[in-house]
Amino acid sequence: MKRYRILFYTSVLFFLLLQACKEQVVTFSDANAKFQAIQIQKFDYENSRGLGPIYKGEYNAKGDTVYFRVTYYPDEQAPTATDWQIQGSLAQGVLVRPALAGVRDLTEPLNVELTASDGISKSNVVLKLLIYQIEYGELDYGFGRYNKLFEKNAATLGLTADNQRNLAVVEDFIVVGNGTSDLLVYDKMTGEKKSLKIPKPAGLNVWSVFADDDGVLHASNGVNFSATSTGTLTIYRWNNGINSAPELFYQMNTSGLAVSGASYISNAAIKGSSGKEAQIMFDIDGRGRSENKALRLTVSGGKVQNAPDLFTKPVTSVWNGKVVPMSSTNRTPFVAAMLGFPPNMGVQSNSGVSIFNVNAGNSNFLNMLIGGLHYFEFNNAKYLAVSTVNWGADYRLLIFNMDDLSLVESTKDNAVEYASFNVFSEDLLMKNVASAGDVTVQVQPDGKTALVYVLGAQSGIAAYQLTIIGGR
Repeated sequence: MKRYRILFYTSVLFFLLLQACKEQVVTFSDANAKFQAIQIQKFDYENSRGLGPIYKGEYNAKGDTVYFRVTYYPDEQAPTATDWQIQGSLAQGVLVRPALAGVRDLTEPLNVELTASDGISKSNVVLKLLIYQIEYGELDYGFGRYNKLFEKNAATLGLTADNQRNLAVVEDFIVVGNGTSDLLVYDKMTGEKKSLKIPKPAGLNVWSVFADDDGVLHASNGVNFSATSTGTLTIYRWNNGINSAPELFYQMNTSGLAVSGASYISNAAIKGSSGKEAQIMFDIDGRGRSENKALRLTVSGGKVQNAPDLFTKPVTSVWNGKVVPMSSTNRTPFVAAMLGFPPNMGVQSNSGVSIFNVNAGNSNFLNMLIGGLHYFEFNNAKYLAVSTVNWGADYRLLIFNMDDLSLVESTKDNAVEYASFNVFSEDLLMKNVASAGDVTVQVQPDGKTALVYVLGAQSGIAAYQLTIIGGR
């Protein structure tokens, strides 16, 4: 009887162990052996990097094939199937064979094997490239097609000084601030330097140039001040066009602005029309210490109303920063960024503060600094264009969709969510030299095109054209 009881208990124990083993295997399902995100980009041999549009891969319903849908329009040359870089995001411990490194020819489908983190579960996936022409079609939201207008280095443009750090786009021209000298002018579509010069307002040391929503050019100075010393902030505007003399728009003494030490009023940004209603914001940095203040001017009826508003921003600025309004009538929402190291950027809304994830390992930000930022609205969507730089001096242009501010803190841990937030990411060719710069955008009058410009002081200017046609 004991022998049968022992056999019974042994059988039960073996059954329980077998069930436990089965459950253990089930927890490592082949869902783990899957790309979280995968993309391709053409490889530029001359510059040894990926360049041009990035195409996201999409799984089919069965999960055994990833399609890269590469499209082109009737006026474009069809892309070739060769010279593609593949980048895939996998869960921790998941292996892919063969490795995706290097430059690939995708003329024929590429078969890869994914092994889950348990080392047992596997999946075989076919990577297929589809290239086809699509007809023109206008989107009712956001941008689809884009192209690079030009990228020119500092030597070609004659940008040789650190004080050439801000730019604006007015009419058909790019205007670059030039300190105590006349403003520099370039063709907005080609980057060609123009003989036209815009005389600097007498006595003004230009720190910022910026254009309002009506395309009116403004220029302001930088101001040193503290609790015991004062300075004068001055803004001029070219209300009758850049061929006319500017008018003094606003002046204020810094007396009464409560800061804890030596401070500097620097980069300006505007939302709205200075001839109607607008918010103008200036960053205040701490001249080597962390300062969390910014300055706001409220424009109504074409004039600055009430006292200047000294307010708290969600990040600090040590030597350089920028605060960008997202409303023409209210202080919030606004975006604030420190442009030095380490990079930091946050948005303040009525719901509170959200801080951008700028970790280079979990976002598309590079690891040294934010070079500039500009808020704009285009085709029923809200965007923030940002330049970012790494310690290798590489530049990258990022565009974020700001319609849903709950996505601001998203990371690449959720690849789909992050892709819907960071809708554009492309590396530039120019190298950072002076660690200063700017980003600006001009939305065209017909609302069908937006021109995006990145300036690097002593580095160069790059220009992109976003359109409402189709979609990559």
